[in-house]
Amino acid sequence: MPPLRARLALRYDDGRLFGAVEGILSARQERVDAALGEEPTPGWGVANVTLGYRRGRLSLAGGVFNVFDRLYTEHLSSQRDPFRSGVRVPSPGRSVFVNASARFSAPSDR
Repeated sequence: MPPLRARLALRYDDGRLFGAVEGILSARQERVDAALGEEPTPGWGVANVTLGYRRGRLSLAGGVFNVFDRLYTEHLSSQRDPFRSGVRVPSPGRSVFVNASARFSAPSDR
Protein backbone atom coordinates (compact mmCIF):
# COMPACT_ATOMS: atom_id res chain seq x y z
CA MET A 1 0.00 0.00 0.00
CA PRO A 2 1.51 3.37 -0.97
CA PRO A 3 1.88 6.03 1.74
CA LEU A 4 -0.26 9.16 1.95
CA ARG A 5 0.89 11.76 -0.58
CA ALA A 6 -0.09 15.41 -1.06
CA ARG A 7 0.63 17.86 -3.86
CA LEU A 8 0.15 21.58 -3.23
CA ALA A 9 0.63 24.12 -6.03
CA LEU A 10 0.21 27.82 -6.65
CA ARG A 11 -0.02 28.88 -10.30
CA TYR A 12 -0.10 32.28 -12.00
CA ASP A 13 -1.05 32.74 -15.67
CA ASP A 14 -2.03 36.00 -17.38
CA GLY A 15 -1.97 34.57 -20.90
CA ARG A 16 1.57 35.75 -21.60
CA LEU A 17 3.58 35.07 -18.43
CA PHE A 18 3.04 32.01 -16.28
CA GLY A 19 4.66 30.37 -13.30
CA ALA A 20 4.08 27.74 -10.68
CA VAL A 21 5.48 26.78 -7.30
CA GLU A 22 4.68 23.23 -6.19
CA GLY A 23 5.36 21.10 -3.15
CA ILE A 24 5.05 17.31 -3.08
CA LEU A 25 4.95 15.57 0.29
CA SER A 26 4.91 11.87 1.10
CA ALA A 27 4.32 10.33 4.52
CA ARG A 28 6.44 7.62 6.10
CA GLN A 29 5.38 4.09 5.14
CA GLU A 30 5.75 1.40 7.76
CA ARG A 31 3.39 -1.22 6.29
CA VAL A 32 5.86 -3.47 4.51
CA ASP A 33 6.41 -7.17 3.89
CA ALA A 34 9.47 -8.19 5.91
CA ALA A 35 9.45 -11.65 4.23
CA LEU A 36 10.37 -9.93 0.95
CA GLY A 37 13.07 -7.86 2.63
CA GLU A 38 11.09 -4.62 2.45
CA GLU A 39 11.96 -1.90 4.94
CA PRO A 40 9.99 1.16 6.06
CA THR A 41 10.40 4.20 3.83
CA PRO A 42 10.95 7.60 5.47
CA GLY A 43 8.68 10.53 4.56
CA TRP A 44 9.95 13.24 2.24
CA GLY A 45 9.07 16.54 0.59
CA VAL A 46 10.32 18.33 -2.53
CA ALA A 47 9.73 21.74 -4.12
CA ASN A 48 9.41 22.48 -7.85
CA VAL A 49 9.39 25.85 -9.67
CA THR A 50 8.33 26.60 -13.27
CA LEU A 51 8.39 29.93 -15.16
CA GLY A 52 7.34 30.61 -18.73
CA TYR A 53 6.48 33.07 -21.47
CA ARG A 54 3.89 32.77 -24.27
CA ARG A 55 3.65 34.85 -27.42
CA GLY A 56 1.18 33.86 -30.10
CA ARG A 57 1.75 30.24 -31.00
CA LEU A 58 5.15 30.02 -29.31
CA SER A 59 5.82 29.14 -25.69
CA LEU A 60 9.05 28.96 -23.72
CA ALA A 61 9.20 27.48 -20.22
CA GLY A 62 11.91 26.55 -17.78
CA GLY A 63 12.15 25.34 -14.26
CA VAL A 64 13.75 23.33 -11.55
CA PHE A 65 12.47 20.07 -10.05
CA ASN A 66 13.65 19.19 -6.53
CA VAL A 67 14.92 22.75 -5.94
CA PHE A 68 16.70 21.94 -2.67
CA ASP A 69 18.35 18.77 -4.09
CA ARG A 70 16.71 16.54 -1.49
CA LEU A 71 17.83 12.90 -1.38
CA TYR A 72 14.74 10.68 -1.10
CA THR A 73 13.38 7.34 -2.20
CA GLU A 74 9.88 6.50 -3.35
CA HIS A 75 8.13 3.72 -1.45
CA LEU A 76 9.26 0.28 -2.70
CA SER A 77 11.73 1.75 -5.20
CA SER A 78 14.29 -0.94 -4.64
CA GLN A 79 16.25 -3.10 -6.98
CA ARG A 80 14.68 -6.57 -6.92
CA ASP A 81 17.32 -8.44 -8.86
CA PRO A 82 17.61 -11.99 -7.43
CA PHE A 83 21.37 -11.48 -7.00
CA ARG A 84 21.00 -8.30 -4.94
CA SER A 85 19.61 -7.68 -1.48
CA GLY A 86 16.97 -4.95 -1.97
CA VAL A 87 19.19 -1.94 -2.64
CA ARG A 88 17.14 1.27 -2.49
CA VAL A 89 17.15 3.34 -5.65
CA PRO A 90 17.04 7.07 -4.87
CA SER A 91 14.90 9.45 -6.91
CA PRO A 92 16.62 12.03 -9.11
CA GLY A 93 18.24 15.04 -7.46
CA ARG A 94 17.83 18.60 -8.70
CA SER A 95 16.80 18.71 -12.36
CA VAL A 96 16.75 21.79 -14.58
CA PHE A 97 14.67 21.88 -17.76
CA VAL A 98 13.80 24.18 -20.66
CA ASN A 99 10.89 23.54 -23.02
CA ALA A 100 10.06 25.33 -26.27
CA SER A 101 6.80 24.59 -28.04
CA ALA A 102 4.67 25.80 -30.93
CA ARG A 103 0.94 25.27 -31.40
CA PHE A 104 -0.38 24.41 -34.84
CA SER A 105 -4.06 24.67 -35.69
CA ALA A 106 -5.81 22.16 -37.89
CA PRO A 107 -6.69 23.32 -41.39
CA SER A 108 -10.22 24.68 -41.62
CA ASP A 109 -12.85 22.66 -43.49
CA ARG A 110 -14.33 25.13 -45.99
